[in-house]
Amino acid sequence: MRLAIAAVLLVGSVAAAAYGDVPTLQFGGADVRLQGATPGARFTWVAMGRDNSAHNAQLRIVRGLASADGQGGYDLGFKLDPLYSVWAVAAVDEPWTLLETRSGCPLSPQVIEVTAAAGATRFTVTSGIIHGNYVRPNGSSWTFTATDGSSADGDGTPNGRIEIVLATLAKFTASGDLPAAIQAGDKLLLLDPHQLRARIFEVAP
Repeated sequence: MRLAIAAVLLVGSVAAAAYGDVPTLQFGGADVRLQGATPGARFTWVAMGRDNSAHNAQLRIVRGLASADGQGGYDLGFKLDPLYSVWAVAAVDEPWTLLETRSGCPLSPQVIEVTAAAGATRFTVTSGIIHGNYVRPNGSSWTFTATDGSSADGDGTPNGRIEIVLATLAKFTASGDLPAAIQAGDKLLLLDPHQLRARIFEVAP
């Protein structure tokens, strides 16, 4: 079964970290590894793709917050089929971001529209469903999932837009305190599995 996966749109250029090049994702026969990060540096990821379980072609979302090992790498696991997946990764302690689509993933040009302003306590995405991570550079990362009109949608109305209130963000095990307000430079890693879209968005000054 072939699984269509979202287009990936990166806002702005990918900046090389001070230590060198942006890390890469290495795809093995059944696993994915981040390589080339600074040892001990924190990073966060969200990905969608075909479940790697035997005889299972369902779409699956995986996400996390971790630190690179002593060799600057990290095993992201084997839950997604490496050939049918999209990965959005962002450093917490460094400026790089990374998006990767695999050869088995046809791309779509559609963009997830985002409204997020520094000083606000919520942001809006134009989508029916959204999975994502919120990244505060040199701070931490948190995660969220919401469908339009659900209790997780801040406006509570099925209107094609989803409001995410910062106070409702979920924590990873290693997350710090929730952000009180949006700051310039904060990043959103966004996946829309229904319309098969993805985006990394950075809050403007």
